[in-house]
Amino acid sequence: KVEYDERFFSGVSHSVFIERDRAGNPLIRASDLRDAWFAIGYCQGTDRLQVLEYRRALALGNADSLLGGNDGAMLSRLVSVLGIVGSAEDICSKLDPEHRAVLDSFAAGINEAKSRHGGSLPGRRFLREPWSARDALAVALMDSWAHSFLTSRELQFALPEKKLFPALDDFLPRNVIFSYKDRQAMLAHTVLSLRRLLDRIYGGQEDYLSAFLPAKNGDKELFLVSLFKPLTSFPTVMNMSIEIAGERRLCMTKAGSPFLLSSVSDSFRYSAFPMDVDSADFYLLPVEMKNGSECYQSAGEWHPFSTVSSADGRTLRRTDFGPVISDISLQDNSSQCVAVERIAFSEKTAATLMDAPFSKTVNDAVAAANTYEGEPFFFFINDGTRSCVYPAGKLCIRAEGGSLFRERNAAPAGTDLSALRRDVYSAKAVCSSLPSGREYPLLSGCIPARPSR
Repeated sequence: KVEYDERFFSGVSHSVFIERDRAGNPLIRASDLRDAWFAIGYCQGTDRLQVLEYRRALALGNADSLLGGNDGAMLSRLVSVLGIVGSAEDICSKLDPEHRAVLDSFAAGINEAKSRHGGSLPGRRFLREPWSARDALAVALMDSWAHSFLTSRELQFALPEKKLFPALDDFLPRNVIFSYKDRQAMLAHTVLSLRRLLDRIYGGQEDYLSAFLPAKNGDKELFLVSLFKPLTSFPTVMNMSIEIAGERRLCMTKAGSPFLLSSVSDSFRYSAFPMDVDSADFYLLPVEMKNGSECYQSAGEWHPFSTVSSADGRTLRRTDFGPVISDISLQDNSSQCVAVERIAFSEKTAATLMDAPFSKTVNDAVAAANTYEGEPFFFFINDGTRSCVYPAGKLCIRAEGGSLFRERNAAPAGTDLSALRRDVYSAKAVCSSLPSGREYPLLSGCIPARPSR
């Protein structure tokens, strides 16, 4: 049962009202941002409680209770070796009090919904513990890692060397093919199996379209944000209107995540999403015992692994640049392992994604985006007089095609995406290419659509 009109006095600083239209979409009326995030958490917990708990269980390493079998065990080990929970706790500890209070309010709103509607959760598969700021960040961190992994170019067309033949060029360009040797087949199978599993669990690659259409002959300007992804009986994305101190925004939220995908008011339009570009590297590392410790070779030197234990008691290894993802499989190869390195998610990433949607001008949003750290992101911003496509983050420069696994001779070179930033005035789109040389298509002279592979 959904209560369509509600009012809160406890858990918030001022009175908060939630109204519903005929379709059940919520309109939140709050006095400040903290109270608004309490209501966002409450609405998500009311309408998306099962998907919230499903995504939290995945992010906290409890996938085995949901999925069972080898799939659940692999995902639980993955979360353990990635250190998702520890990273979320670390980011929480580094956030300033204002941003931490926003996360706490979001979690408190979910908990209020659980206290009223949590009896509808089936069986014992879902966690009964209250939500925390750490849990919300863990969901966002796991989303970020899964997206980075699924958009890795090496995994799109990974083939064994023995299956490469001249006529293959008629079907696939060689610069998109990444091959592996027979002796690496077991490790390749582990990595590709993980890709298929994450593709199935996280819905695969998400495709977005954002556009600013200018006013013509007095017609009202149109802002469009669309998210194309497979829909289930419990869609992850949820729309709601948020009114803070009299200013109303139509927002797109994602279940369990404390970041808005889009925000549209009468004077400001915002959307942001990760680019579908390669931001992860896979390294094949030799492994040997040195002075009684298991070590890996990187840049010509031997280094000891650090280790963590999974829920099922399996020992998982980490390097100084990233986790050994080949350890999540039941299969073993003691002489070699595969470690992955990617651009890290930090407290600056979280702060930017919380601040930017509630900006009032392009300059305010750009100032927030300037502090962004993490995987490559696109910010689309418009305040009625000025539009901006603002790439942020860092992108590693990579060769096209070649081997699925790299040797760890040195860290990959990177480029700052600030070099690609361009402003758009009067709907005249200016578009730059990424270091790979790929041109982004223009959308009828407006903001460019997200590129597809």
